[in-house]
Amino acid sequence: MSNRTSRRLVTALLAVSLAVQSVAAAAAGAQFSYRVPLKTMNVIPDYVPATGAITSLTADPPTVVAGSSGVVTLTASVADSNGRPAIDGETVAWATSGGDLGAGSATVGGAAVITLAPPTVAGPVTVSALLNSSGASLSTVVDVIADEVSAKVAQVSAPGGTLPANGSAQALITASVTDDYGNPLGAGIPVTWSTDIGTLTGTSSSTDANGMAATHLTAPTTVGIATVRALAANSGDAGKTAGVSFIADAATSKVVSVTADRTFMTANGSATATLSALLRDANGNLAPAGTSVSWGATLGNLAPATSSTDAAGRATAVLTAGTVSGTSTVTARGASGDAGKTQSISLDADATTARVVSLSTNATTAVANGAPAATLSAAVLDAHGNRVTGATVDWTTTLGSIAASSTTGGDGIAHAVLNGSTVAGAATVRAKTRAGGDAGQTQTVTFSGDAATARVTAMSSNAYTAVANGAPAVTLSATLKDANGNLLPGAIANWTTSLGTIAATTAAGADGVTYAVLYAGVAAGTATVRVKGAAADAGQATYISLIGDVTTARPVQVVASPSWVCGSVYPDNITTTLYAVMRDANGNVVVGAPVTWAVDRGSLGVGQWGVSYSDANGTAVSTLTSSPEWQVYATATAYGAAGQMPVNVYYEYCKPAGGGGK
Repeated sequence: MSNRTSRRLVTALLAVSLAVQSVAAAAAGAQFSYRVPLKTMNVIPDYVPATGAITSLTADPPTVVAGSSGVVTLTASVADSNGRPAIDGETVAWATSGGDLGAGSATVGGAAVITLAPPTVAGPVTVSALLNSSGASLSTVVDVIADEVSAKVAQVSAPGGTLPANGSAQALITASVTDDYGNPLGAGIPVTWSTDIGTLTGTSSSTDANGMAATHLTAPTTVGIATVRALAANSGDAGKTAGVSFIADAATSKVVSVTADRTFMTANGSATATLSALLRDANGNLAPAGTSVSWGATLGNLAPATSSTDAAGRATAVLTAGTVSGTSTVTARGASGDAGKTQSISLDADATTARVVSLSTNATTAVANGAPAATLSAAVLDAHGNRVTGATVDWTTTLGSIAASSTTGGDGIAHAVLNGSTVAGAATVRAKTRAGGDAGQTQTVTFSGDAATARVTAMSSNAYTAVANGAPAVTLSATLKDANGNLLPGAIANWTTSLGTIAATTAAGADGVTYAVLYAGVAAGTATVRVKGAAADAGQATYISLIGDVTTARPVQVVASPSWVCGSVYPDNITTTLYAVMRDANGNVVVGAPVTWAVDRGSLGVGQWGVSYSDANGTAVSTLTSSPEWQVYATATAYGAAGQMPVNVYYEYCKPAGGGGK
């Protein structure tokens, strides 16, 4: 065999062997490299070496730091088929799954030596040696380890999402520790921990077999993002950080306040108010977005029944007014057990539809004396029947005076005082609102004259002369009016009389006139009748003449003056005067009583059987003329013989002085 042929054969065998090892290494996920000595092999023509084998393959040192400057020396011991060291110059082909192999060498003294520069990736590296003559190979493993001297934290991991800032929740924080080439370090590498918020269960820990160190972060009571830093100890490592977000604790979130964009609105079925609830957790942190809030209202329609907080810890709902006025208490509650907070909103009656629905008065009658007479009350409701507060009510009256306007109170009632008129009559009071279309309501208050100032303004009698015979004599009337000239129906008149009798009091009729009957006594005279109204009234008086009763008139005395007369010459006629005094059955002087005179001789001045009438003194007069030597018998008669009374008149001659007569 030629040298060229031998070289080709060795090269082919080595290529096949290395290809097989490369495929095997790739399947195992390892790197594999090989280096073929670029030296010319001396092949002795026509020499066939004895069958041999690689009896051992050693690495020195068996462990090396990844990426370090140190090398591993690999020694392959080669023996022939008889177990004797191979001859020098036997070719050994090398292959590795990682790192870089140095220049190959042929056997010397039965051994082939090569160096391995470690890779930067930690892990087992398989180095194989293939004997050219037999194709037999042998492998060994070099342990490439991470470099603890360059240990550093490659990554800090924290759980995703958020945790409640409740002082008790915990997050597991892990740190992976590697060398400069990213190789995980094994157990026992110290790691130092720190955080800006929250509390760590330990400020240091050590890596496990996988190069992982861990600690726990306990939540703070304030929201925020905790920056947790991990440093590989004693290495000058800058470390790595991870953030943990702590948000308010929705489980303890409660409503701390409820506000509204308006606290007054009209109960018209359409007005709205927006309410906002602010929530904080047990530690005072604003509730996280999405925290549920439940709503309720005592009046109106509140929607939605449940809403969620925004990023500012606020949840909103809208209250739509109904048609019933009053105070709506809106309540917002957070987590279970939250008593909630409230906001009051006044749902006011619709003043634009205000109407006076009733008008009442505390008095339907009053005295027309100009003083306050009655208090009127107007009830105002809106179109939905709600009491309207603060509505202006305008007032008018046909008598007296009243305020032009007043305002309804919380009970929906406006009041006004009607000041009395000085003129009696019916006052029509009207109350109406200023809302369009309100016709208003009316109430009547009747003003009557002021009986306290009653006075008699006129007095009259149907007769001013009456007979004093104990019977009803005359009917008197009196008109009563008050100080303002109003007639006083029902007013009391007080009567007195100086003669006879009369009722002490009488009442005026609808025309303000009262009547009283004077009963005559049995004594003649002038009756002074006086009538008065109220105590301060001076009253008025009239005079009734009570006269003797001509129907019972009798002469109580008949005299002649002189009753003894004389004449000197016959038949001289001598005259005397006859007087008849007339009295009635009660002894009263009778005026105008007819007296019939009669004489048995002589003549009467009123004629024979003549009549004369009693004068103001009750005396009837007649003359009697007769001749001397007669005795005349005269009678005065009133209404028949029963009333007759005689008188004798003596006539005779007169005796001359110093001598006798007849």
